[in-house]
Amino acid sequence: MVQVAYAGICNSDIQRSFGGGAYHYPLIMGHEFSGAVKESFAGSRFSAGDRVVVYPLLPCHKCEACQTGDYAQCLDYDYFGSRRPGGFAASSMCRRTTSCRFLPMSICSTQL
Repeated sequence: MVQVAYAGICNSDIQRSFGGGAYHYPLIMGHEFSGAVKESFAGSRFSAGDRVVVYPLLPCHKCEACQTGDYAQCLDYDYFGSRRPGGFAASSMCRRTTSCRFLPMSICSTQL
């Protein structure tokens, strides 16, 4: 679970909001976000308090494209802020640790 600190907005969020381009409504947008790990799970490489950025694409890891590491071509993907609640929520559930990257302390959160 990531406690969202910052979320960006881009043109695709505006199109989903006003252009009818979302997969479902209501939708919590925000596919560009960062925050701190609120809760971790057993075996995770993250601990509570770690600062992270979240990669919005959630590949299935089962299809042929995923098996070859070509996640952008996943046939059954999920996506924060589009197909599932995104970073405009107070917190977001990251089920796979591959969705999060450590945010180095040398980068100030307000620089994101």
